[in-house]
Amino acid sequence: MVEATRNELVRGGYGALNHNAVAVAAGVARATVCRRWPTRAILAMDSLRDLARIPVALPDTGSMEGDLESFLEAIALVLEDPSNRRLLQALGAAEAEDPALREYLREFWTTRFASAATLIERAAERGELPPDTDPENLLERLVAPVYFRALVSGGDIDAGFRRNCVALALLECRREIRER
Repeated sequence: MVEATRNELVRGGYGALNHNAVAVAAGVARATVCRRWPTRAILAMDSLRDLARIPVALPDTGSMEGDLESFLEAIALVLEDPSNRRLLQALGAAEAEDPALREYLREFWTTRFASAATLIERAAERGELPPDTDPENLLERLVAPVYFRALVSGGDIDAGFRRNCVALALLECRREIRER
């Protein structure tokens, strides 16, 4: 069912997602879909949960820059899959029209950032970042250009781009900490 929902989202976007189409694609009765996923938002959220199960490695290279570059590489690998990109684009566009989906997306990203905060905490323990570094703020600055490039502009996410993302995120984070 999740695969059928995901395929429908990728094919037609959130606006075209409905219980009938998912039921037909999954080869089940509409009532089966409605019973488990009573709303379109819940259907869509289950597809996002499925995407969330794709692990993004939390490397431990021994250096903050190495960890962050490897982390971005893992994200880029997930985003290389066109269906993952289309799913994120569909859900990103849909959140404006559905408050329930917007809240779930917020929870999704909060959970993802919480697990990735380990990278920032380790860097602080090694003395590479001040202990009061805000992991979520740094991670947002780090991954935003990668997601923008993958989902909006369509440019390459090569090693040079990832290194630049790390350097700029760290520069901005350190500037902000100095200004406190």
